[in-house]
Order: sequence, then structure tokens, then C-alpha cells
Amino acid sequence: MNLFGLLSFFPGCAPRKPEGPGVSEPLQFPVLLVGQRRVVVKPDEQKLIATNVATGINFPEFTLIDSAGRQFSILQVTEFGKTSGLLDMGTSRFQVYLRLKPAGQPSLAQVKSLVKQTAIHPETVKDPEAAGREVDQAATIAQLIESCSTSWRW
Repeated sequence: MNLFGLLSFFPGCAPRKPEGPGVSEPLQFPVLLVGQRRVVVKPDEQKLIATNVATGINFPEFTLIDSAGRQFSILQVTEFGKTSGLLDMGTSRFQVYLRLKPAGQPSLAQVKSLVKQTAIHPETVKDPEAAGREVDQAATIAQLIESCSTSWRW
């Protein structure tokens, strides 16, 4: 059991349920989600918090990096408006509230390494060397996020 689960046994100690969709920390967009052997770029908050079951984003398994170069862990996801995925093969849209924890400000080299280790593999991209060069060419976090926004080409 995690700490938040344990705290829920004590009245007033459990984290309050958010009132609606959103994020717990201010972010600079676009943001980069790195995890599950892929990278995903979200251009704004509305695109970040809108999802469906079929997209397969299990938010806590991703690291979030915003355009300011700040890294966040996704601690908790609260769903709003989610319906049964059985009725529509998981394509119905719903929104989430993401409880984020700041996790420092990694260097550009560290973020590039994370992207390469997570998303650039011979079994997941057509040309791993070209994808690696594209990541390496980014001179800023913003440029790296822009490169990752077209990772489907890799």
C-alpha cells in the first residue's frame, strides 16, 4: 500500500478529490510525455487531459517534461466522465486530473538520453540511427519537443 492509501484511513489526511479535470502544477506547453517505449507530445492542457482507453496512455508510467525543461512525475490520475470501454472499444473521450510532483530540471543531454533509451529501438522505429540524429540535433528542450511531435515518422 502506498503512503496516500495509508493516509486515507485517517480523516482529513487523504488527498482531496479534485473538483474537475486539469493539472496540479502550472506547465509550459507543449509538453513531452516519455514512457511505455514511446514519446507523446501534447500541445496544450486540453489535449493533455483529454484521453481515451484506446490511446493506451497509462499516465503514471510516463515522465512529463514541459517546455521550460522541468520534469514531473505523475503521481495520481483522477478520471472524469469515463464510460465503460466495452461499449465502444475504448474510444470514448474522457478527461483527467493529473497530480504532478516536480522532479527537478534535467539537462538537455539527460532528456535526449531519456528519449533515446525509451523510444528509439529497432523494433519500434523504422530507422533508429536517423531518429537518434534527429534527437541529437535539438539545441533546446523546445526543439527536442518539436522533433518528438513527429516521432511517428521515425
